[in-house]
Amino acid sequence: MVVKGDAATGAHPGMTDAEAEVSIKWGSKLMKNVNNSLVNTKIMAPAEIALFKQFALGHFANNSPQYLNVAPGVGAPAYCWVKMPFVAGMSDAEYYTEDNDLNLKAIKQNIQKFSDAAVWTDLGKVVAVDIFNGNSDRFDVSTGDWVNKGNIMFLGAGHGHTTAVVGLDTFDPNSGDQGNLSTGGGFDALKVLVDGGRRNTYAMNCVKSVGRQMKRALEAAGNNSHIKIASQGVDGAVIITIQFATMEDLFAGYAADFAQGIAAGADQLRTYLQNKARQYAPPRPAGRPPLMAGHRAPVPPPAPMRMGGHRGAALPALPALPPVPVAPVKTIPQGIRDRMTYLGW
Repeated sequence: MVVKGDAATGAHPGMTDAEAEVSIKWGSKLMKNVNNSLVNTKIMAPAEIALFKQFALGHFANNSPQYLNVAPGVGAPAYCWVKMPFVAGMSDAEYYTEDNDLNLKAIKQNIQKFSDAAVWTDLGKVVAVDIFNGNSDRFDVSTGDWVNKGNIMFLGAGHGHTTAVVGLDTFDPNSGDQGNLSTGGGFDALKVLVDGGRRNTYAMNCVKSVGRQMKRALEAAGNNSHIKIASQGVDGAVIITIQFATMEDLFAGYAADFAQGIAAGADQLRTYLQNKARQYAPPRPAGRPPLMAGHRAPVPPPAPMRMGGHRGAALPALPALPPVPVAPVKTIPQGIRDRMTYLGW
């Protein structure tokens, strides 16, 4: 299991804790049904949080960043604590170390992983949900700029995974109203999901941003004008030389695969939400059945007789019945319904 703290009130202006919880819950639900069933984020119960913090305080060194994240007292950060399954065989696209040094090996591995149409198609489905959720913590949903390298997560072979990438993190605490699935409505970037021309433009912006940012990182680290990568060819191992001058277009050939993934993700998202809308719709009141030919309308039963045979005698008081428990009504959050309306879904 993985436990994660998402920033609570104050870190995302205009969104309450309750709205953040709705956004986290539904953002995960949408990604799970479009991308991969491994995406299953749950809000932790207060008792779970207390046990987790107790364990963490006993195992992390005093005043370490991990300790301070859960330590009580003034100045302790406020988090919405969530839990999710641990995913085996996963890696990400981060190519900087914790000391902010460039990891050249990681860049070479990323180039090889991104040189796969299946990766871009699956990533497109993830980004389709990100756009609907207003989550710019992978690619900016408006510009296509690559924002968070570590939030693109690859799934390794040999673990029974069904997709090449997984969209585990679905909530951006800095997204403002765009990320508020509880009350936030439609916004312009959503049109990428339904407009083919805008989708193709957005896809090209994203794939070029990946190459462009790798190029900047290599140049800033003082590397030469090119990078060499060992690859496996038909006749054995080969060395591929990639010039920095052309790196912005390194993945441009995958823009169509990425756009196709976004379109497929949007279709799956629409189908899932429309099915949920039908599932959660209140039942229609049963209509009175039509009378058959030759039958009279039913006659109402006579009024009950008073007890005791005495005119005007009052009925004895009956004990009050306990209230019938009512199951909570399941609904789609208003923010999601408003987005569906905006998209014509």
